[in-house]
This record gives sequence, C-alpha cells and structure tokens, in this order.
Amino acid sequence: MEERQKDKPRPIKLLFTIVDRGKGKRVIETVNAVCETFHLSFMGHGTAASDILDYLGLGETEKDMVLSVVREECITETLAAVQREFKLDVPGNGIAFTIRITSVGGPATLQLISGTQGSLEEYTKRAEEQNRKRSEQK
Repeated sequence: MEERQKDKPRPIKLLFTIVDRGKGKRVIETVNAVCETFHLSFMGHGTAASDILDYLGLGETEKDMVLSVVREECITETLAAVQREFKLDVPGNGIAFTIRITSVGGPATLQLISGTQGSLEEYTKRAEEQNRKRSEQK
C-alpha cells in the first residue's frame, strides 16, 4: 500500500516567469534551489502597447519566459523565492504566476514531470525497454 502512495502522481502546477532578456537562467537556478524540477525556457518579444506594458510592470519588450513544472507542495516557497530574487513586487522587474496542471497526455509523462518516475535517464531507459518489447511482439 505504501508503495502505491509513493508512485501516485503528485499534484503539480505550471509556474510562468517572465523577466528581462538574459535572466531566464537565473530563474531556473532559483527554482531548482527550492525544488528540483522540469523547465522550458524561451525568448519572447512582446507586441503589447506601451500602456499595457506599464500596467503589467513590463518595461522592455524582449523577455525570457520560463515555464517550470513545480510540485504543489513546493509552489508557495518557489514563488516566494522567485519574487524575492527578482524583486517582482517592483514594477518593471517581471511577473510570475501559476496554473494548475489537471491533465497530461500519457501517464508516463505525468509521472516524469510530477517527480514520481525517477530521473530522466531512468525514464528513458524504461521507455526504450517498452519500445523494444513492442517491437518484439510485432
């Protein structure tokens, strides 16, 4: 019974962090210092009007956007660390927000991003083994 609880996917959230260009790597380091997780980082270029950018506290239009999958039990501490590190309470320094992830295409993917599958290497090894078995059955 205890083993089943261990393997049960944990509730997860997607943390969106938008900061000035060049700060994305620091976002990833800050999040990982609290809770090791999976990230997707990309460069963005906003097209919003100046008054909208001012309202959102986003001065420059060239941004780094970091999407981090964070276990729900870590999200409060993680968001606080990002807010502290990047001074997000000061207009123009960026924005961070979360949304709950309620479904994912495939149980193996959910286990990987929720941290119950083990390391990426272990996941890859199991996936390769499953693919080999499928090939043998054909």
